[in-house]
Amino acid sequence: MDSAVDKISARARNRMRDLSSNVYLDDLNACWRAGGFVPVPNPERRSGGQRKALFDSYADGVDWSDREQVQRALGVFEAMLRHCRPDEPSPSWDATLTKISLEFAHDGYEISTSLQISGKGDWRPEHAREDETAYKEALRLLRGARNQMDAAS
Repeated sequence: MDSAVDKISARARNRMRDLSSNVYLDDLNACWRAGGFVPVPNPERRSGGQRKALFDSYADGVDWSDREQVQRALGVFEAMLRHCRPDEPSPSWDATLTKISLEFAHDGYEISTSLQISGKGDWRPEHAREDETAYKEALRLLRGARNQMDAAS
């Protein structure tokens, strides 16, 4: 791990940072906001585009040694994985998910077929996580409201 107290290693976080390139900016922002996070100013500009910079602005504000914050961040990562999962089988996606899963396994986490991230041996009922359909519907409604407000301006 990155340090003795980090519950998710820098390597696993970097895998998710790389994945952020495949998530639309609005969706990425919504994933972090749904987890209760706010972006923090980042004076150190790292390589990557807007999506990675947005990811960094949120991830840099997470205390990776705090169990509660890590649990919320895992929810963010699960949402990102759901956004990236293709509708049809894809060898490229399978390879990406395998790499991410291996990094999380080093930290004691496993990723289920439904893309839930939990501690090895932990059990969480499926209904305890956000339903993907409800999440997408909420995003659709929010975008519609935003577009109406923009049109009214």
